[in-house]
Amino acid sequence: FMLTVSCSKNDSSDDGDNEGSTNGLKTGQVEMKAYPRGSKNQVTFSLTAKKVTINWGDGSIEEHTPNGVEKAYVHMYSSQTFKTILIETDEMTYLYTRSEYDSDGKLHELNLGSCPSLKNIVWDGDGLIRLDLGKCESLERITLRGGLTYLNVSNAIKLSALYISSS
Repeated sequence: FMLTVSCSKNDSSDDGDNEGSTNGLKTGQVEMKAYPRGSKNQVTFSLTAKKVTINWGDGSIEEHTPNGVEKAYVHMYSSQTFKTILIETDEMTYLYTRSEYDSDGKLHELNLGSCPSLKNIVWDGDGLIRLDLGKCESLERITLRGGLTYLNVSNAIKLSALYISSS
């Protein structure tokens, strides 16, 4: 197994729409690439933010205003085909994803744009191979479990705890 970790400070800036993000996402955007699983063909995650808009990648769009309270989000699909989910957040501080159980969906890739309020991210499960946190400067803690092969934390200058386990 091989893990690539990018930890160098990137001093270059980009004035384009992606606001310097390493993956083309805008501030507050999260992109999840997943396979829905289980008898309900679903994907599950939770986060803490003031506002959340989720484009589930199948034509369904949901808007929520959790006002800084952690909320779980679950979506059921008609099939288990690969989906790209785009989430737009306002002041997201915490993101928790899991694919530990067959009913949770299998996340393959997680990319974040600049998330200036994000402090903590937890990935609990298998299947995630790519995690791009290159513009999450306020990130303090990352907890990962699974078969990760790529991790970008190049601008996470406040990162004080990184926990990675294979199971």
